[in-house]
Formats: sequence, structure tokens, C-alpha cells
Amino acid sequence: MYKNKFEILKQGGSIYYTDYIVTNIKLPSNLVDNTSLGKFKLEHKLKHGYFVGSKFFCLILLKKLIKKAKGIMRDRLIVFHYVNLLKGKGLKLTSILICGKVNITYILITER
Repeated sequence: MYKNKFEILKQGGSIYYTDYIVTNIKLPSNLVDNTSLGKFKLEHKLKHGYFVGSKFFCLILLKKLIKKAKGIMRDRLIVFHYVNLLKGKGLKLTSILICGKVNITYILITER
């Protein structure tokens, strides 16, 4: 599989590691086969992708939206939040649990 990743890079593509491998180029047909082991399975074609961090991304597909946010209730996030996080802006989410306890989650993203 790592040889296939090098092939993507050799063709000038970028690779974004998420739960999927996302690239910005169309893969050659010899690398894609939905039934063969060792080949990529084409699961989605996307319009836009926002990659904030590992397990923290938003994929805008033609008819679907895939959101991942490890450690955060992703159903509370909208595309706007992912875009702002990439711009370096903070995000504050407040959630109220049924038992009446208030849980405040802060996300602070800083440059490394």
C-alpha cells in the first residue's frame, strides 16, 4: 500500500490521512479496484475537504456531508466551525446533559 502512496506523490498529488486516504488527484486505474486486495477502493468523490487534524475533518460530497471530530459531539459542528478552526479561530461549544449538569468544552488550536 505504501508504494501506491508514493505513486500519488510522484504524480504531484497530496495525501490527507483521515479515516480514509484523501488525495487531490484522480488515481490511475491500475491503483483503484473495489474488489482487489492491495488496491484503493473509491468510496467518495468530494467537492471540498477541511482537514483540521487527525480524526478531525469535514468532507463535503456531492450529496452527503461527512464530519469527524474525535472527542467532540460532531453533530454540534457545522462546516463554518471547521473553516474557522483552519483559520486559527477558537471554538467554544456548550452542551447541557439530561441530568442537568453543564459540560463546557473548549478547543484551543495553536501552531506547532
